[in-house]
Amino acid sequence: MTPEQTQIVSAISALGQLIILSLTAWIAFYQLRNISHSLKLGQQGNTTNIVAHCASRYEKIMAESINLSREEDERIWWYRLWDLHTEQFMFFQKSLLDKDIYALWINELAINYNKPIKANGKTRVETHKEYLRDIIPYHKKLHEFFQQLEGISQEVSIAHKSQLVHELIEKFKPID
Repeated sequence: MTPEQTQIVSAISALGQLIILSLTAWIAFYQLRNISHSLKLGQQGNTTNIVAHCASRYEKIMAESINLSREEDERIWWYRLWDLHTEQFMFFQKSLLDKDIYALWINELAINYNKPIKANGKTRVETHKEYLRDIIPYHKKLHEFFQQLEGISQEVSIAHKSQLVHELIEKFKPID
Protein backbone atom coordinates (compact mmCIF):
# COMPACT_ATOMS: atom_id res chain seq x y z
CA MET A 1 0.00 0.00 0.00
CA THR A 2 1.14 3.47 -0.80
CA PRO A 3 1.38 6.11 1.91
CA GLU A 4 -1.64 7.89 0.42
CA GLN A 5 -3.72 4.71 0.52
CA THR A 6 -2.62 4.13 4.12
CA GLN A 7 -3.79 7.63 5.05
CA ILE A 8 -7.16 7.06 3.35
CA VAL A 9 -7.63 3.73 5.15
CA SER A 10 -6.62 5.37 8.46
CA ALA A 11 -9.08 8.23 7.86
CA ILE A 12 -11.90 5.81 7.01
CA SER A 13 -11.03 3.72 10.08
CA ALA A 14 -11.03 6.82 12.31
CA LEU A 15 -14.35 7.92 10.83
CA GLY A 16 -15.82 4.46 11.47
CA GLN A 17 -14.61 4.53 15.07
CA LEU A 18 -16.11 7.98 15.52
CA ILE A 19 -19.46 6.76 14.16
CA ILE A 20 -19.39 3.73 16.47
CA LEU A 21 -18.45 5.92 19.44
CA SER A 22 -21.30 8.35 18.62
CA LEU A 23 -23.81 5.51 18.34
CA THR A 24 -22.59 4.04 21.64
CA ALA A 25 -22.96 7.42 23.36
CA TRP A 26 -26.46 7.87 21.92
CA ILE A 27 -27.49 4.37 23.06
CA ALA A 28 -26.06 5.00 26.54
CA PHE A 29 -27.93 8.30 26.80
CA TYR A 30 -31.15 6.65 25.63
CA GLN A 31 -30.72 3.85 28.19
CA LEU A 32 -30.07 6.36 30.99
CA ARG A 33 -33.31 8.13 30.08
CA ASN A 34 -35.15 4.80 30.25
CA ILE A 35 -33.55 3.94 33.60
CA SER A 36 -34.40 7.39 34.96
CA HIS A 37 -37.99 7.02 33.79
CA SER A 38 -38.22 3.55 35.37
CA LEU A 39 -36.85 4.86 38.67
CA LYS A 40 -39.35 7.71 38.62
CA LEU A 41 -42.22 5.28 38.01
CA GLY A 42 -40.95 3.07 40.83
CA GLN A 43 -40.77 6.02 43.19
CA GLN A 44 -44.31 7.08 42.23
CA GLY A 45 -45.47 3.54 42.99
CA ASN A 46 -43.73 3.68 46.37
CA THR A 47 -45.36 7.03 47.12
CA THR A 48 -48.78 5.64 46.22
CA ASN A 49 -48.20 2.66 48.52
CA ILE A 50 -47.04 4.90 51.36
CA VAL A 51 -50.06 7.21 51.03
CA ALA A 52 -52.39 4.21 50.99
CA HIS A 53 -50.62 2.68 54.00
CA CYS A 54 -50.81 5.89 56.03
CA ALA A 55 -54.43 6.59 55.06
CA SER A 56 -55.44 3.05 56.00
CA ARG A 57 -53.70 3.26 59.38
CA TYR A 58 -55.25 6.65 60.07
CA GLU A 59 -58.73 5.42 59.21
CA LYS A 60 -58.37 2.42 61.57
CA ILE A 61 -56.99 4.56 64.38
CA MET A 62 -59.73 7.16 64.08
CA ALA A 63 -62.44 4.46 63.90
CA GLU A 64 -61.18 3.12 67.23
CA SER A 65 -61.39 6.54 68.91
CA ILE A 66 -65.08 6.09 69.71
CA ASN A 67 -64.46 2.94 71.80
CA LEU A 68 -61.96 4.34 74.29
CA SER A 69 -63.54 3.42 77.60
CA ARG A 70 -60.49 2.51 79.70
CA GLU A 71 -57.48 4.69 80.40
CA GLU A 72 -55.15 1.95 79.09
CA ASP A 73 -57.09 1.79 75.80
CA GLU A 74 -56.76 5.54 75.45
CA ARG A 75 -53.01 5.45 76.16
CA ILE A 76 -52.48 2.80 73.47
CA TRP A 77 -54.68 4.72 71.05
CA TRP A 78 -52.63 7.91 71.51
CA TYR A 79 -49.42 5.94 71.04
CA ARG A 80 -50.69 4.53 67.75
CA LEU A 81 -51.77 7.98 66.49
CA TRP A 82 -48.42 9.62 67.31
CA ASP A 83 -46.51 6.64 65.97
CA LEU A 84 -48.31 7.16 62.65
CA HIS A 85 -47.45 10.88 62.63
CA THR A 86 -43.82 10.02 63.39
CA GLU A 87 -43.80 7.52 60.53
CA GLN A 88 -45.28 10.11 58.16
CA PHE A 89 -42.63 12.64 59.18
CA MET A 90 -39.90 10.09 58.50
CA PHE A 91 -41.37 9.24 55.08
CA PHE A 92 -41.53 12.96 54.30
CA GLN A 93 -37.94 13.52 55.41
CA LYS A 94 -36.73 10.68 53.16
CA SER A 95 -38.62 12.08 50.13
CA LEU A 96 -40.95 9.09 50.13
CA LEU A 97 -44.01 11.22 50.81
CA ASP A 98 -45.00 14.16 48.63
CA LYS A 99 -44.74 17.47 50.49
CA ASP A 100 -48.19 18.61 49.34
CA ILE A 101 -49.86 15.47 50.68
CA TYR A 102 -47.92 15.76 53.93
CA ALA A 103 -48.93 19.43 54.16
CA LEU A 104 -52.61 18.43 53.88
CA TRP A 105 -52.25 15.97 56.74
CA ILE A 106 -50.30 18.41 58.92
CA ASN A 107 -52.78 21.18 58.18
CA GLU A 108 -55.59 18.98 59.49
CA LEU A 109 -53.51 18.22 62.58
CA ALA A 110 -52.79 21.93 63.13
CA ILE A 111 -56.53 22.66 63.16
CA ASN A 112 -57.15 20.02 65.86
CA TYR A 113 -53.83 19.97 67.74
CA ASN A 114 -55.12 21.91 70.76
CA LYS A 115 -58.38 19.98 71.00
CA PRO A 116 -59.07 16.83 73.01
CA ILE A 117 -60.28 13.71 71.23
CA LYS A 118 -63.09 13.39 73.77
CA ALA A 119 -64.69 15.75 76.25
CA ASN A 120 -62.63 16.50 79.37
CA GLY A 121 -59.68 14.56 77.97
CA LYS A 122 -56.13 15.61 77.24
CA THR A 123 -55.51 17.62 74.10
CA ARG A 124 -53.64 16.19 71.16
CA VAL A 125 -50.69 18.47 71.81
CA GLU A 126 -50.46 17.34 75.47
CA THR A 127 -50.42 13.67 74.56
CA HIS A 128 -48.03 14.29 71.68
CA LYS A 129 -45.55 16.05 73.95
CA GLU A 130 -45.69 13.05 76.29
CA TYR A 131 -45.10 10.68 73.36
CA LEU A 132 -42.15 12.70 72.09
CA ARG A 133 -40.65 13.01 75.57
CA ASP A 134 -41.12 9.36 76.56
CA ILE A 135 -40.79 7.46 73.27
CA ILE A 136 -38.53 9.54 70.99
CA PRO A 137 -36.56 11.98 73.13
CA TYR A 138 -33.51 11.99 70.86
CA HIS A 139 -35.01 13.07 67.52
CA LYS A 140 -34.38 16.82 67.60
CA LYS A 141 -35.72 17.57 64.10
CA LEU A 142 -39.00 15.83 64.89
CA HIS A 143 -39.30 17.73 68.18
CA GLU A 144 -38.54 21.05 66.49
CA PHE A 145 -41.10 20.41 63.75
CA PHE A 146 -43.92 19.63 66.15
CA GLN A 147 -42.92 22.39 68.57
CA GLN A 148 -43.35 24.86 65.71
CA LEU A 149 -46.63 23.17 64.74
CA GLU A 150 -47.87 23.75 68.29
CA GLY A 151 -47.31 27.48 67.85
CA ILE A 152 -49.06 27.42 64.47
CA SER A 153 -52.01 25.52 65.92
CA GLN A 154 -52.73 28.40 68.30
CA GLU A 155 -53.34 30.72 65.36
CA VAL A 156 -57.02 31.72 65.17
CA SER A 157 -57.39 32.18 61.41
CA ILE A 158 -57.57 28.84 59.59
CA ALA A 159 -56.31 30.48 56.38
CA HIS A 160 -53.27 31.93 58.18
CA LYS A 161 -52.74 28.63 59.96
CA SER A 162 -52.68 26.89 56.57
CA GLN A 163 -50.13 29.39 55.24
CA LEU A 164 -47.90 28.83 58.27
CA VAL A 165 -48.16 25.04 57.82
CA HIS A 166 -47.07 25.45 54.20
CA GLU A 167 -44.05 27.50 55.35
CA LEU A 168 -43.24 24.87 58.00
CA ILE A 169 -43.32 22.10 55.39
CA GLU A 170 -41.05 24.13 53.11
CA LYS A 171 -38.63 24.70 55.99
CA PHE A 172 -38.41 21.00 56.81
CA LYS A 173 -38.61 19.55 53.30
CA PRO A 174 -35.79 17.20 52.39
CA ILE A 175 -32.90 18.53 50.37
CA ASP A 176 -32.67 16.47 47.20
